[in-house]
Amino acid sequence: MALPMPFESSTAQELNIQNFKKIYHAAVGASCGMAEQYDPCCTFQGSLASEGKLQLDLSGVTPMGLWEWEGLEEQVVSVELAHGNYQDFVGMCM
Repeated sequence: MALPMPFESSTAQELNIQNFKKIYHAAVGASCGMAEQYDPCCTFQGSLASEGKLQLDLSGVTPMGLWEWEGLEEQVVSVELAHGNYQDFVGMCM
């Protein structure tokens, strides 16, 4: 289904940014769940994420109020992540 907005409009660009933030939030949350269920990534300790610094913090992007970012950062520090390359991958997307 096509949205009623030009592809290159500022509205479409903002929607694209919102979509990537949601995807990142969901991916980090799922990784925390996997780390709880299985084992955290062996490279997590000592990473920036282990200090609660997620990609949005590192890239200077302001989190949107639609999702609970602070709670997610706290969960990352306490539970850890199942995959250690989220910052590298998402950094390409932001």
